[in-house]
Amino acid sequence: MNEENENPPHKKRKFRWLRRIARMLLGILIFLILLLLFIRSPWGQSIIIDYAVSYVKDKTGTEVQLESAFITFDGDIKIEGLYLADTKNDTLVYSKSLEANIAIMPLINNSGFEIDDVEWDGLTAKIKRADTTSGFNYQFLMDAFATAPDTTTTSDPMQIKIGEISLTNFDILYQDQLYEMDASANFEELYLQMNEIDLGQMIVDVELLTLKNAIIDYVNLLNTSTEFEQIKEDNAFLESSFEQQFISGLTYSFTYNGMLSQSRKGLFYVNSTVDVAGNSISLLSSENDLGQSEFLGLEYAQYAKADVDLRFHYLFGNESRIATRFFAGYGLPYGNSDVLPFSKQYFSGGAYSVRAFRTRSLGPGTYSPENTDDRSFFDQSGNVRLEANIEYRFPIYSYFKGALFVDAGNVWTTAGNGLEGGEFGSNFYNELGIGAGLGMRVDVQGFVIRFDLAAPWHDPSLPENERWNFDVANPVFNFAIGYPF
Repeated sequence: MNEENENPPHKKRKFRWLRRIARMLLGILIFLILLLLFIRSPWGQSIIIDYAVSYVKDKTGTEVQLESAFITFDGDIKIEGLYLADTKNDTLVYSKSLEANIAIMPLINNSGFEIDDVEWDGLTAKIKRADTTSGFNYQFLMDAFATAPDTTTTSDPMQIKIGEISLTNFDILYQDQLYEMDASANFEELYLQMNEIDLGQMIVDVELLTLKNAIIDYVNLLNTSTEFEQIKEDNAFLESSFEQQFISGLTYSFTYNGMLSQSRKGLFYVNSTVDVAGNSISLLSSENDLGQSEFLGLEYAQYAKADVDLRFHYLFGNESRIATRFFAGYGLPYGNSDVLPFSKQYFSGGAYSVRAFRTRSLGPGTYSPENTDDRSFFDQSGNVRLEANIEYRFPIYSYFKGALFVDAGNVWTTAGNGLEGGEFGSNFYNELGIGAGLGMRVDVQGFVIRFDLAAPWHDPSLPENERWNFDVANPVFNFAIGYPF
């Protein structure tokens, strides 16, 4: 009876293998659970972060900091408080918070790169190059992590799919001393919705783009000649305005446009702008060896600038009108700046200003350049600008319109270190450049091609007893698109 009730040996072996497989699967499951708990726990996060930071530090030899990092198996990534310094111990990148959702399977299958959602807040990046020897300040990263290219296989361009991108509080600086290029971008919010990205066919299809409170500056001195360097050396105001400076600030603007009204004879327009830079970052600045304040290793500009543009049109009929304009602007450098940056200064003369003087050739004040070459007007700028214009516009035939106009204006300096005769004073009204002329416009359904011919009536750069002279023998021709105001 006992022998009949016993299980055959082969059945015992079968159940033994099943138990072993079950134990193995259970062990793998327990390991994955423990690994998941370890990764998601603060203790595990700390160990992973410390290892990653130490690894990057050893590879690059630079300072690296990371507050927290969170990665899930389904592709959710969150990184907070990432700081990376360059080889000179200056800030290269700081990221406050980055969240993204990356599809894992396309990466595993090597079929593409998909990001469903990106939210990036608080990025500060500084990219610069001093010379060809050292290269860009991020070169050490490429040297540390670069791998030899695989030339044995070829592949199609990676398919990229990106959903929504939300970037907030970005501050990016680019400086290239080799090519004398200086650019910066500062914005509160950039929102993108992408339809298609195909790098192989160079297709980038953007469905929606929103940009809020953005300031973008770009300065590039190309092929500076010996004469230009000498002019900068002789003109302290100009040299200071071309110094490489970091510009970070806010711009406030108010616009009222009553020009679209069809029922009124008197039409009014006003635009006022306030530009303030350097105040917020001055709280985080430090002083360098020269006594100048720096932020992230860069001297920053500090100034306040305000201007107003007033326009009034009086209609005599459907196509005849008197158009007037008044512009006033003032920029005040203070704190870390002696003069306004060159890109923020005022200029006078040209097709949209006082048309009897060539572009940027008027002022400052009574300044008279030694070199009358038309190409030498880059140094005639200031931080005060006043202009007034009046123009009578009338129809000629069909698309052709005519105009008679008078312009007056100038720019001045107030820093005391500008060009001779350029400082603003109580006698400013005797230093206005005045001109008059006539013009013809081709107006095709709002698209205007404009030709203006004007002669100087009062030239402040001449000796005081020779300024009033309507020099019709030497008129200035202006070609432009659109009405001047």
